[in-house]
Amino acid sequence: MQEFRFFVSGVPEPEKRARVIRRGRPMRDRSGDPWKTTIRRAALDALGLDFAPRAPLFPLPAPITLGVLVYLPRPASHFRTGRNAHLLKNSAPTFPTPKPDLDNVVKALKDALGSFDGLPPILWTDDAQVIGYDPPAYKLYAEPGQPTGILVLARVMKTAPAPW
Repeated sequence: MQEFRFFVSGVPEPEKRARVIRRGRPMRDRSGDPWKTTIRRAALDALGLDFAPRAPLFPLPAPITLGVLVYLPRPASHFRTGRNAHLLKNSAPTFPTPKPDLDNVVKALKDALGSFDGLPPILWTDDAQVIGYDPPAYKLYAEPGQPTGILVLARVMKTAPAPW
């Protein structure tokens, strides 16, 4: 099974939706573009390339599964104060339920690894090639000392998964 794994360091940002209306037309919010550029750079570094390959790593018609772990920073309000500032409060949640939405973070990731902003694709020709998430996508808090970012595992599927 062909697979590719890499880590994107930084605070994950969701894909922005086209909401700004100018002369009756939706305009794309480009504020997420630096994060997508960071994703592309991390993928190229993991491949050992300085520029996008002539053909994507998984060209059509390869069906791909994607595993995504999104590590977000914990807010300061989750920690105690004073000499116990390194300890979590008992009321601190285990999982991050506030924004950003996991779907939108994954959408930004998929856009960045395909053809983005006129740049050639890196992993796939079209993000419709992603047929599922295996292992599943999760949004987690980074542990103390652990970097924030996204751990990505892309695999080419050769056979259909077993029904559950």
